[in-house]
Amino acid sequence: MDSSPLELAVNAEEVAYGLYRYLDEVPRCAVDITADIGLLFQISSVLRDLDDVLSSSLFGLASGSISRDLDIFTRSLQATLDAINVMFERPRFAPDTGRSRSDEFWADLSRRFEQEDQPLKPRLTLYHEFIRRLKGVFMGEANRTDIEGLRYELVDLFSCQELFETYEEVDAVDEPIGNPQPRQNLRGNINARTWSPLPEAPPLSSPTFSSSSSQTFPSFSTSPPISPGAVTVRRHWATRVFDGRHTQTRFRAPGRRTRCHGEDEPAALEMLRRDGFIKVLEQPFDAAAVTVQLYWRSDDHRARILILTVDWLGRPLRHCIPLSALKILRDESNLQLCRVDPRNGEHDLWANLQFLHYERMVLFYCTIVAMKRHDRVPSMLEDYFQPGEKQEFGAEIRDGTFRHAFRVFRDKDSGGVRFEATALRGPMQRTPIWTAFVTEYIGRRRWMRRVAPKILSLQELRPYVFCDGYRPPQGPDGNYELRFRLETDCENFMDVFHIIRTQ
Repeated sequence: MDSSPLELAVNAEEVAYGLYRYLDEVPRCAVDITADIGLLFQISSVLRDLDDVLSSSLFGLASGSISRDLDIFTRSLQATLDAINVMFERPRFAPDTGRSRSDEFWADLSRRFEQEDQPLKPRLTLYHEFIRRLKGVFMGEANRTDIEGLRYELVDLFSCQELFETYEEVDAVDEPIGNPQPRQNLRGNINARTWSPLPEAPPLSSPTFSSSSSQTFPSFSTSPPISPGAVTVRRHWATRVFDGRHTQTRFRAPGRRTRCHGEDEPAALEMLRRDGFIKVLEQPFDAAAVTVQLYWRSDDHRARILILTVDWLGRPLRHCIPLSALKILRDESNLQLCRVDPRNGEHDLWANLQFLHYERMVLFYCTIVAMKRHDRVPSMLEDYFQPGEKQEFGAEIRDGTFRHAFRVFRDKDSGGVRFEATALRGPMQRTPIWTAFVTEYIGRRRWMRRVAPKILSLQELRPYVFCDGYRPPQGPDGNYELRFRLETDCENFMDVFHIIRTQ
């Protein structure tokens, strides 16, 4: 941990005092700035209390997991405070006109925080709530599982902050990107037990699925044009997936503990950086004892997975492999990442990831599959998620010239219900374009409204998109719409949706 809670409290107070002058200089944002100042002082107060707790002999030794929680909180909050301090250090008055530039600086800062997917006020609220509850964990008044949702949100924020810093470093390079260095194979040998081959996935059709149209999957590039002499990196769509805004439907089956069986690759991080990969996603597993990171390279869209853990002596281990070398399978509340023997089709388990909540498993699976699909994938490495879900409905929907297969899935274990849109035909038909979690809307008749014979308007839908530059269709009121090819499909969906059993 870089700073003690007391040092961090002092830093937060100094930033709060520094913001006071912006109340007069940026009057249009005075209400928000006042709230930010108040939150900083609240955070400081909790940090001072926590410092007293940690200084006592009773609470001086914290478990490794709790210490990691405090460490990531400290690093994320300090990065936010540093960004504000950079604003303070800029010349406040234009040298030519003497005009105050505080309004401009505040707009720049706000824009930066929005690019990190968390404006200042919501992130300060997150910091305050997280550290307040973490103090309760230190004092034995709460369990660490009570802050699980906040921890995921904090990890997502910190990942975005690290990614933003990575992009800044890339933008600072003066030379254009040349040919990449020769790439070494990052795959590790498998030291896991052999699994028998699974049967092929059944066709993803339903009695109401219309199959008379051609494949249409929008092809979106995540790599922007590069002008001579400059380096530009567009933010990857995966950084926006884990936003913490979805419901959390807990699995009943406990699953098996997260574990990686791949060989240790001590130089994995250095190899990833050397070969031009940047981190686009980081997720904690096994109470933060295991960290899974996804890396992406903009010039060819290839992806790698890096799993960070420790051995029984506490020594760090790094396991890395291309996503295109893995087959992802669902087993109850686990995702199994497997190597496949091309000679006999047998599965060698490379890693097992345990999930507590249905939504998080779906988002991770969809993200990893969509990133993997930028490489050619042989049929033996086709991913398979459906054994744990039942398809309740299927039909064709349209978005302009795009024609998608729309399905409604119910999870057999948790009872969670979701929408999914995929390409209707072709090699990408098993790759999700978007998904949305809708369990809470079953039975709420006013949630959907028929605005045309083939069109339904949906309130409050939160689609998670797994490609760059796409958004599901919306109506004039901003609500997302399902635009069916057939009027009967629209009617059937309205009849089916509200009678789906979630228990």
